[in-house]
Amino acid sequence: ELKARAVLDGFRGRLPVDQEGVADVIARVSELVVTGDVLRSIEINPLVADERSVRALDAKVALRG
Repeated sequence: ELKARAVLDGFRGRLPVDQEGVADVIARVSELVVTGDVLRSIEINPLVADERSVRALDAKVALRG
């Protein structure tokens, strides 16, 4: 269970966010770290989503080696 579920589903009159887009970003970032030999880790903060889009406003990347 996700504690922030209410925010994703629409909260205080806001529309639900693009949940498929959020899941896609998580999957793509995970794939980059797990399958690649260049990235050690990546931190995205904040990841901002609305009903139409998902945007990473800042990211911190650690390279291997």
